[in-house]
Amino acid sequence: MAKKKILTIGFSLADDETEFCEFDSDVSLLDWDIVLFNPDIDDYVFRSESFFEGKPCLSDNASFRLKAQSEHWRREIKSAVDHGKLIVVFLGELKSISIATGQKEFSGTGRNQKVTRIVTNYDNYKSIPASLQPRNSKGKAIRLAAKNSSLISSYWQEFSDISSYNVT
Repeated sequence: MAKKKILTIGFSLADDETEFCEFDSDVSLLDWDIVLFNPDIDDYVFRSESFFEGKPCLSDNASFRLKAQSEHWRREIKSAVDHGKLIVVFLGELKSISIATGQKEFSGTGRNQKVTRIVTNYDNYKSIPASLQPRNSKGKAIRLAAKNSSLISSYWQEFSDISSYNVT
C-alpha cells in the first residue's frame, strides 16, 4: 500500500514526512490523502489596527484578505471531502474579531464631515464549510453520546486523561 500524503494547515507536526502550509496559503487540498486543518487566524488578530466593542478590528485590506482566505478553505475542504479525502478539523478556541464590510456612512458636510467605517463580526470558524454555533467553553470531562461515538471512542479510551476541549 502506498504511503499516505499528509498535509497540516495552521500548525506543524514533528514529522519529516508530513507537509505543512500556512493558513494564508492558496494550496489545493486534492494533492493530499489526509489533511489536518486548524482554522488559526492569529496572524490577522495580531495585525489588527484597532478595537471595536472590545474585539480586534482588522483594516479594510486585512478584512478582505481574511474573508477571501476563509472562502478558499471552505471551497477546498468541501471539494476534498467530495473527492474522498480525509479532513480532520481541529476546533480550537473560538476567536471573534471585527472586519470591514466595505461600506461607509457619511455624516455632516464640508470640514465637519465624518466618515464611519461599517464593520461586522467574524470568527475563525468561518473557514469551515459547516453550520456551527460554537462558543468558548473550557473543560476536560467529556461524556460520549451513543450516536456516532465509535468515531472517537478508541481515542477517548487511550487519551482521555490528557485531553481537554476549548469550545462547545
